[in-house]
Amino acid sequence: MAVDYLSALNSNGSGLNITQLVESLTAAEVEPKRAQISARKDEIALSISEMGKLQAGMEGLRRSLSADSAGLAFDVSSSAASVAVEISDVNALQNRSATVEVSALARGQVLEFAGFTSADHDLGAGSLTIDFGSWAAGPTFTSSGRSSVTVTLSGAETGLDDLAAKLSAISGVTAQVVAKGDGNFSLAVMTDTGAKSALHIRAVSGLADFDTTDGSNQIVAAADAALSVDGIALTRSTNQIDDLLPGLALTLTATTSGPVRVVANEDADLAEAELRAFVDALNATGALLREASKRGINGAVSGPLVSDPAVAALKRNFAALTTTPLEGFGDTPVYLSNLGVRTERDGSLSLDSEVFQAAFAQDPTQYRAVFQSFNQTSAEGVTVALSSFASPPAGAFAFSYTGDGAATLNGEALIARQVSGVNEFYRLTGDFAGVTLRVTEAAPFNATVYFGQSLIDRIRNFADASLAAGGDILLRTNRFEQDAREQEDLLADLAVSETQITDRYMVKFGAMETIVTQLKNTGDYLTSMLDAWNNARE
Repeated sequence: MAVDYLSALNSNGSGLNITQLVESLTAAEVEPKRAQISARKDEIALSISEMGKLQAGMEGLRRSLSADSAGLAFDVSSSAASVAVEISDVNALQNRSATVEVSALARGQVLEFAGFTSADHDLGAGSLTIDFGSWAAGPTFTSSGRSSVTVTLSGAETGLDDLAAKLSAISGVTAQVVAKGDGNFSLAVMTDTGAKSALHIRAVSGLADFDTTDGSNQIVAAADAALSVDGIALTRSTNQIDDLLPGLALTLTATTSGPVRVVANEDADLAEAELRAFVDALNATGALLREASKRGINGAVSGPLVSDPAVAALKRNFAALTTTPLEGFGDTPVYLSNLGVRTERDGSLSLDSEVFQAAFAQDPTQYRAVFQSFNQTSAEGVTVALSSFASPPAGAFAFSYTGDGAATLNGEALIARQVSGVNEFYRLTGDFAGVTLRVTEAAPFNATVYFGQSLIDRIRNFADASLAAGGDILLRTNRFEQDAREQEDLLADLAVSETQITDRYMVKFGAMETIVTQLKNTGDYLTSMLDAWNNARE
């Protein structure tokens, strides 16, 4: 406690401990306000902490939804590395096993033009005409129907390296100058794989060394891959094959000495485990929202954000994600409850294994709707494609093609164009902006176009929006941080006010001491006079 030097020195004053009295009066006026501000500050700090937990939980949920393989409960395998297999189209996947035998790999043609003294050997001016097709014994060349390409050397571009660059600019051709190691150089020309990818090079003017009309200069002949699937002999122009087994892509890396078994099997137990993990991830985020906003009942402590409207909206919208049906996966909406997922009394989700297994056995596409968005049509004559900016509403929409170059989607007129002789219809504005429908049927027909947004994409979009710069979580966190700064400012203002109050009381009590001292001095003077008068009368 501070020493009251004023009272100690002013022994003729009131005798009160002025400093202690002023401190007590100031505290009585200031401390309730300081306690109120400090309590509000602690409350805001707790709210900021809870918002941080919600942010971390939402970010964790978003990370758990990022796997591209989610919803692909397929065990895809090959019994040999010579025939690699992977999923190419989840929507086309079926339970399937097949035996594959490879007798020849697809090859591109390789030509060598040798005998040059440098990489930029001057060839002189001239031009070559290149045709694509296949070579047979004779030699006989048969064109594939692809348009001829002419390459011309002239001016400063007459070197061997210039010719390599011009050939490499042709689609399906790669050319490079190769040092042989003996001081000589060759021009190597390679084509894409397939028997019809071979080149027929004719020297139109000059450049006679590069004419292959007689079938010369060929080091490796172009060839198709030869294989059999379940005993059926097939050929393909490439070693990457995606049109044999539904939803699967094969990569041939070597010939085989016997049958290779390729299997695609949709595993119900794997699917259930994946859905259960997904439910657990949702429950973890849901628990954070419920704990932060819970109401204290029967003496229980309320959540730190119980009265926050933004958190209440987050909780409400998050819960609605799992109860709103998934549209666009057929003519019937898909509900999470169809797969055995139900909401418990406390708001958490649970998975009934028996219900899930029965639903999966009956229709596995419902399970896929949880994890994989996809777009499809009801007719083989029309396919749908979406650009990177397209975001059509989920659901089923009527497509009508009149056959006279006009078409509508959900009653909205589409813009027509032709690409490689095929009719395409698209939109640039509105709900279907970025949607393109490719029609291969000539006759008028109607079809249904399905845009299905998976539950996992719906929740991912919700998480992205919540965590965005303008999202609820960041906006509320910023608001709480601003409130915290305001409370600090109030404390600083209160400290200034405390000093002013103390100074005011000190001035008042100082004035009081002066008056009391004066009164005591006057009293002492009067007392002295009375004593003197009484003594004089005696």
